Parts: sequence; C-alpha cells; structure tokens
Amino acid sequence: MNSSISTRKKILAYLADARTQGVPVSGAALASALGISRNAVWKAIHTLQEEGYDIQSIQSKGYILSSSTDILSEELIQGDLSASGILENQLLLQVLDSVDSTNNYCRTLDYGDPATAILADRQTGGRGRYGRTFESPKGTGIYLTYSFRPYFPLSQVTHVTSIAAVLTHRVLEKISGEKLGIKWVNDIYKGNLKICGILTEGLGSLESGNFERVIVGIGINCLKDSFPPELAGKAGSLTESEHPSFTRNQIAAVLIAELHRALNEQSHLDTSRYLEEYRKNCFIIGRNVTVSETGKEPYTAYVEGVDSEFRLQVKTPEEHRLLSGGEVSLKL
Repeated sequence: MNSSISTRKKILAYLADARTQGVPVSGAALASALGISRNAVWKAIHTLQEEGYDIQSIQSKGYILSSSTDILSEELIQGDLSASGILENQLLLQVLDSVDSTNNYCRTLDYGDPATAILADRQTGGRGRYGRTFESPKGTGIYLTYSFRPYFPLSQVTHVTSIAAVLTHRVLEKISGEKLGIKWVNDIYKGNLKICGILTEGLGSLESGNFERVIVGIGINCLKDSFPPELAGKAGSLTESEHPSFTRNQIAAVLIAELHRALNEQSHLDTSRYLEEYRKNCFIIGRNVTVSETGKEPYTAYVEGVDSEFRLQVKTPEEHRLLSGGEVSLKL
C-alpha cells in the first residue's frame, strides 16, 4: 500500500475513534502514535479535507471529525460498529468506490467463516428481482451486501428477506424520522415512491445440497437525486433535504449491526420477533392489488394479511390464496 494512503487511512481511523468519544485528538498525539512528523500529520489532514472530510481544527486541542461528514468510509463505519460492540475480527468490512454489483462482488470472494459487509458508493450494474436494473448513482445511496454462513434450517432461508425488510425499515425510520412502509415482499416505500429494494441470493453446494452462504443485497436511495424518466413517479429518496440530519455512514453502520445480530451464527431464526412488526408496516394489507405470478396472467386480489411464514394472504372472487412468490402492485 502507498505509504501516504496508509497514513491517511490510519489518521482517519484515529479521528473516527475520537469522534465516537466526542474528543479532539492533537497533532502531537497522532504523530507519536503513527511514528511520523507533525508536518506529515498536517499534510494527511489537508488531503482528507480536500477529499471532502469535514475535519475541524480546535486551537490548543487538536483535530475533530465532524459528524456531518457523508463520504462512505470504511474507517468511519468500522468505528461506529466497534462502538456498538462488533469488532473487526467478527465482521469483514469493505467499502468500494464503484463496482458492478455488491452482490456480484460478494460471489467472487474466497470466504472464511466471518460474515462480510460490502458497500459501494456507486453500482454500474445494480440488480433487483427478476434481473431488473436498480439505479445506483454515486454519492447519494447505500448499496450494501451483507453475506453470512447460515446455521439455521434450510427451510428458514426464505424468511431472510422479510427479516431484512423489517430491520431496514426500522433503521431508516429511526434515523431519518420519516414515516415509511413495507411492500411485500422486499421493498421499502416513502409514500407512493420506492426508496429501497432488497435482493437475497444464495451460494449453494452440490455436495451438501445446502447454502454455504446467504447474500443479502440492500439498495437505499438516501439523498435527493435525479432519476431516469422511466422511474418518474416510482422511485424516491429517504430525504429531500439539502442538509439531512443523518449520514450514509450512520445508516450503514446501524443497519449492518442489526443484520449481524439477527442473522449471523443463529441456529434458528425467531421469526415471531419480526412478524408483527412486518404486518404492522406492510401498507398493502387491506387494499386491492394486482398479482403477477410466473407463468400466469395477472389478476386482481384483496390482501387479507401476512401469515406466520411471511406469505401473503389474498382473496379473489373465487378463492383464498397464499403467495410465497411473485409480485404485487397497488391497484389504483
């Protein structure tokens, strides 16, 4: 690694740790800890400021990293994760500037046992369900893949998407203060606009017949951006504010921590912990929808509820049905 890059990253890590404690760190302390000169510290700080990090110099006290900094940063996210009790040896974290798809990238990794969180500031080939494109512009979203080895029964893998939806909804509402809803099975909405999609995939073993890895991809439109014309009236963002009260790093760290605690090294997924929260926030319950199932003509149905397996309970003029797959859209 280039020594200047290494110094910059180390200083950023120190500043991130100091920020969680609410204290500045002096240039002398940084120089002593890293074994470099005060001038080298100043140059690294200046480089970070040019990159967009809001680092303030407090006279006679030192440097402090502003909590408003919103550059996706491995050091800042790891600092928040460590403060919440999730240490570096418990989770492999990587932040990329650009990648085709964080889910695709996860498939190329040589996995050990630890869970992995991959984030990108931009995706050039973001994917949704059924191969659809997920627009992933630079600097405005969170494109996260959380990957882990499942120890729970194979039958529970289908519940991962719904649990991830509950956790994502919970984190986004709490941090942003916005009122959001879940659209079965994997989307988060703000009003009538989709702001988040979830795509769960698996890496299987032909020998064991089981999943060796579950890959949970979560794409969140956080900040205001211009979407392609075909998404007008369909896609939105978590906030329209030019000065949001949150940063993408904060959301990413809290969401990764929630996913890690809920899914990693669990011998059984306690779906009852999430079911009522899912039902409460699933805004299509009690409404008419259009149902699209593979190989069938779309049909109109009334949504009665969500059963204990997160299947959608719908009623048509002819019968009651349970949906474990397919898609629904609101019938206006």
